[in-house]
Amino acid sequence: MAGSKGEDCCGGSPSEGACEATATGRCPECSVVASKVGLRTVRSLVLPSLAQGVTEEQHYFCSEPGCEVVYFAPASGRSFSRAELSIRVGVKESEDPIPVCYCFGHTRGSISVEIAELGRTKVVEEIRAEIAAGRCRCEVANPAGKCCLGAVIDVVRELEDAVEDSPAEE
Repeated sequence: MAGSKGEDCCGGSPSEGACEATATGRCPECSVVASKVGLRTVRSLVLPSLAQGVTEEQHYFCSEPGCEVVYFAPASGRSFSRAELSIRVGVKESEDPIPVCYCFGHTRGSISVEIAELGRTKVVEEIRAEIAAGRCRCEVANPAGKCCLGAVIDVVRELEDAVEDSPAEE
């Protein structure tokens, strides 16, 4: 269903490694169940000096906010921490800028400002237009290796609800 949590905008097939987050593994640091992520994603986002060290084995993405591990490979025991990535990992950040859409540079802060100034945001429509134009790069830009549109929609709803729930200024 369009607009629902986990919405897939990229249209990639799991056999291509895009949006492949169904298999799981347990994070060696926090023991949270993590999602499968493609090698292309890991190699694209670890620091350039570490990319050659990404082995040809299954890697997983740990989305637990309090855990420093981002990627791990159970077979070799290798893991990559937040400090070993070339980008900020939105689900692990608590201070701005907190990335929400990696392809088009939207953050929680930028979405919040737009809602405060306009009473709503057009970010979802803008992202959909970019996707339609073929500019989605979630597989190599999003640390989870999958489409972020569902997460963006969830953030927009959360921020809009917070505005609706706040007392009106007198």
